[in-house]
Parts: sequence; structure tokens; C-alpha cells
Amino acid sequence: MFELSEVAKPGIREAMVGHFRHIDEGLTHRIATGLALARMPVAPSTAARVLQLDPSLALQPRVSTGINLHVGVQPETGDEPFGIGEMLQAIRA
Repeated sequence: MFELSEVAKPGIREAMVGHFRHIDEGLTHRIATGLALARMPVAPSTAARVLQLDPSLALQPRVSTGINLHVGVQPETGDEPFGIGEMLQAIRA
């Protein structure tokens, strides 16, 4: 909302708030109220069909089961600064 409050031209500000109507009507009302808009802007037409999708699983709360760390080791020939045992100790530290 702060960035939109910095827009000098009211028409541009209203047009941008209108785009939020495609995302979340409640959010749009809060933004319009915060910007003290005289009326609720009209949602512009979309270039593509608006799809109603299920929320992303990435946004769902997760239950922590501890720390999982996956380490890949590619053995090479030649001088190594330390062996596998030392590497595991360093990772666990």
C-alpha cells in the first residue's frame, strides 16, 4: 500500500487497485480504504481466463520433523584434505 500511496496521479492509483480485485476482494477493500479512495475501482478485463486454483502446498504450514541434510560425495583420486570420517564429523559439528 505504501508504494501506491506514492503514486501522484489518482487515476493510475485507482487502476492499480482495480487489478487487486482479480486476486483478493478483501485485500482490495483494505488497500482502497487505506488509500482513502472515494469509490471501489472496477476490475479491468483480463488478457487470459482467470483460474481458481487450490492454494499452493508451499503456503501450507508444515510440521517440523527435525533437520534433514543430504550430502553428495564424489570420491576422487589424489590428495584429499580429509577423509569421509572427518567430513562427517565436520558436518555434524
